[in-house]
Amino acid sequence: MGTKITDSGKKGDLRIAFGFKKLADFSMPQPVMYLYAARSPQVMVDIPLPLLYLFDYRDKDKKTGDPEALSRCKQVAEVVYGAFPTVSETHRVLDAITDFATDLKNMPLGAKARGWDSVQQHLETKGYDFVEHC
Repeated sequence: MGTKITDSGKKGDLRIAFGFKKLADFSMPQPVMYLYAARSPQVMVDIPLPLLYLFDYRDKDKKTGDPEALSRCKQVAEVVYGAFPTVSETHRVLDAITDFATDLKNMPLGAKARGWDSVQQHLETKGYDFVEHC
């Protein structure tokens, strides 16, 4: 079962929520992870699924870390926590993105992205019957 848009999580004082956002290069809204500090929920950073790879701290052979991923997390922490985030806050952002990446990847497509066939199949699994009219 996929992540629901109402799902949320937390990592210390960092809160995680999920949603959809229309991105310029995509015709359909894309799944997004929102990060915000509990003390200032009005300031959010969104991490769209197509950009999740920018925060992957492992390189291709998974032996060493990508130093750019942590610097990107620091940029996110500067927005969420303020101009001078601590090392712990920066690592908390990295941990949250890493821990909730699978949830973001499991987000279902938005309702507009579903065709009638997929909606009908879903409803049939719930016990609904369809009669075709001519």
